[in-house]
Amino acid sequence: MTQLASQSAKWYRQFWPWFLIVLPLSVVIAGFCTLYIALQHPHSMVDDQYYQQGLAINQSLDQDRHATELGISAEVLFTVSSSAAQVLVRLSGLADYPQALSLQLLHPVSQARDQTLTLKATAPGHYSARLNDHYQHGYYLRLMPAALETSGTPAEKTAATNNWRLNGRVDFSGGADIAVSLLSASTSPTPTPTTTTTAK
Repeated sequence: MTQLASQSAKWYRQFWPWFLIVLPLSVVIAGFCTLYIALQHPHSMVDDQYYQQGLAINQSLDQDRHATELGISAEVLFTVSSSAAQVLVRLSGLADYPQALSLQLLHPVSQARDQTLTLKATAPGHYSARLNDHYQHGYYLRLMPAALETSGTPAEKTAATNNWRLNGRVDFSGGADIAVSLLSASTSPTPTPTTTTTAK
């Protein structure tokens, strides 16, 4: 009787059918969850404007080559400890210095942490700007003339403001009060890290 009752039991009352169903079902549910997360939180480093980005890389390479031809270099000093935190830039190699510079701080991973600072000239070749944030990560640096000080047609503005660029890297992760980075021209699409020192 016991054997006959076991044979006549419904399939949904058995363990193994549910075990075999749950395993592939859990994989399908996990796949849909992963797809939802990917669609709701796309990675910031993925850019569908690849053609425009390719044109921008070519323009950036021209800027780097021009900076090499001019022999431009810069020293960037970050003072981040005091309430009057600031960044100082000493630019060399130019006969005519721009009235303002644009300094981009590019986070290697998160685009949301990227920043652009406008530095005003305090003397020929010397620039400064206030820092409003407390930096704790490493950043790639890009230094170029600021567009806001130029006048004329759009073509003249582009030629005047985007003709050179310097690249470097700075690291705030050590918690130092002062961070120094030496910027130079780079002929690679990605900014090449240069000598960076930090001091208490």
